[in-house]
This record gives sequence, C-alpha cells and structure tokens, in this order.
Amino acid sequence: MALTNCPFCGAYATKVYLPNQKPRDTTHKPRNFLTCLDCGTVYPQPRVSLSELSKSSGLVGGYKFTPTPPEIVYRDFLLYHLKKYGVGTALKTVLDIRSSDGNIVSILEKEGMDAYGIEAQQAAVDVAKNRNLKVYHGFFPDEIPEEIGKRRYDLILINECIYYFEDIAASLKKIKELLSENGLLFIKTHQEDRDCYCGGQSSLFSGYGDQIQSIPTIYSLKHWLKSSGFELLEILPYPFGDYYKFFINEKELSHGVSRKIKIGFNLIMPHQVANRFCHNMIEKSEDLWARRVDRVTLIAKLTN
Repeated sequence: MALTNCPFCGAYATKVYLPNQKPRDTTHKPRNFLTCLDCGTVYPQPRVSLSELSKSSGLVGGYKFTPTPPEIVYRDFLLYHLKKYGVGTALKTVLDIRSSDGNIVSILEKEGMDAYGIEAQQAAVDVAKNRNLKVYHGFFPDEIPEEIGKRRYDLILINECIYYFEDIAASLKKIKELLSENGLLFIKTHQEDRDCYCGGQSSLFSGYGDQIQSIPTIYSLKHWLKSSGFELLEILPYPFGDYYKFFINEKELSHGVSRKIKIGFNLIMPHQVANRFCHNMIEKSEDLWARRVDRVTLIAKLTN
C-alpha cells in the first residue's frame, strides 16, 4: 500500500518542494517531494510502505556486510558527549535503533555498556548474532521484540534511520516510553538543507531510494523533537567526514581533494575545538552552518 499523507502529522495539505525525483537503483517512476503545510515535513508522494519494501531488496532483504567508518571517531564522539551531560558509561543500558549488523552495539559493549539493537533485516541480525551481540529482529515502532520492549534505556541512538520511519510521531512516542527519566536521545542523520540537495534537482531520495519516508531538514528535526516532548540540547556536525565540509567550504574550495585527506582532517581535529567553533558559527549564522553540513547529530532529552 502506497502512503500519501505526512509521516509526522498525517496532514494532506502540501506544496511541491522538489519535482520529479527519481529514486536510486529502481525502475519506479520519479516522484514529487512535498512540504507539509501543517508541520513543514518534506516527503515523497507516494511513499512506499514497509510491506511493499519487504517484497523487494530494499529495507528488509538483500543485506550486505559493510564495515562501519573508523570506529574510534564515533566512539570518542559518543563518550565525550555522554560525559558532558553527566551520563556515565559503566553498566548503562543503550538501544541502537536499526542497528544493522551491530557495529555500534559492539563499540558500546566494549565501553562497558549494556547495549542492545533492533534491526529490520534478518540477514543483518544473523551477522550480529554470530558476533554474540544483543541485536534483535523487529520493525520500529510497531513490532518490537520482548527483549527490547521490556527495558528502559539511558541512551537511545537513531543512526541514519529517522528518514525511514513511516510514522515519525509514533516512533518518537515509543522512544519516550523506552527512554529513562534522565536519558539521552542521539539522532544522526543526513539533512536536506545542504547546498548540494536543496540547490537543484537533487535530494536524499535520489541517493537512498524508495526506503525514504521523509527528508529531514534542520527545521523539521527541531520541530519533530519539540512537538514530541523533547528538549534539544545540541545540534552538531557528525564527526566523520563533515568537519572538513564545515571548516572548508567544499563546494567552493575543495574540488579534487581526496577522500583520505578529508578523513585525515576529521581524525586530527579535536571535536572539543570543532564543537566550540561550530557553536560560535551557529550563533552568527545557522543558515550558513546548515548549508555546509551533510550529516548532523542532534542530542535531546525529555522535556521536564
């Protein structure tokens, strides 16, 4: 069944955001991207439901093992911010939503956390199980295995999958139920405000295909959290790849720069310095900051 209503508020009143976007690796026809006139969420029309995707090689099947980018970068990023907000690491319970084969779960377990994952692709779950990781098969938020649903978590991670949620409001409501009173929510996602997406006939949809249910923007991410009972603590560039894009305007200055140089820049740039600089830039011009950065990390907690 194709879905045509807004994945956050359910409204149908829209305007065209980007016309005729062709999804990657598919024979499906191009689709318009719409902006919801009620809440501002951007989404394709029609969207493709999980039941349709389960019949293809998209969200559920066709899994391939792909190594996570340098683990030390993401590990250090997480641990720095957990410490900053007073969340210790020992014996804390963590949930990674759409955890794939469990790389992030593995990172957190090595730091002494009681880490769990939920993943829609059975083949990826099988890989995680072979690694003795606590990753379970399920569809968030509607089909959550008992091993996941019976716990409360001090940290919940949404790693580049919020744009796959068919119902964003229901997903954030379930996260509120699973999050402990003083827990933190980390959302890492691509965002559509960047120049290379919103500046022409291109979007995340053309890069990620039929799985996309919505296209996050800086505005919509903030709106989703505030409307769902979360307080946004920070919004930062993701530390792998995007420090370079932020400090050096890639569109203007870095044509032909190798990927190794960009990765090296991110590995040697202390995130404490980068975060401080980013905050100063946000205060001066959030619009400029958003246009330069492809992926962002949002840190939020429940509203008191």
